[in-house]
Amino acid sequence: MTNSGLSPDSMVAEDENQLVAEWFVNYLTSIDVETGTKVADIQTIVGGLTQWCVDHFIADERKALAGRLSDPALKFASEDGRDAASAVVEALKP
Repeated sequence: MTNSGLSPDSMVAEDENQLVAEWFVNYLTSIDVETGTKVADIQTIVGGLTQWCVDHFIADERKALAGRLSDPALKFASEDGRDAASAVVEALKP
């Protein structure tokens, strides 16, 4: 165990989860159907990543991601991205 009480394996998973969360936020904020992103592709990617987060994130990580996606200061390229983020927030609720 490390000084923080986490094993090295859990620390690696935590770091990986933070990277996934950061990528997911960036993806959701950049979605823009008008520039050629297909709605079906968005639904597939967002659905798969959301389920992965639900399955692999601990409660605090899900809460942090939901909080980040709910931040009023977060800028979205489109309403499609904002709507997708809202759906993710709902799915992350306990």
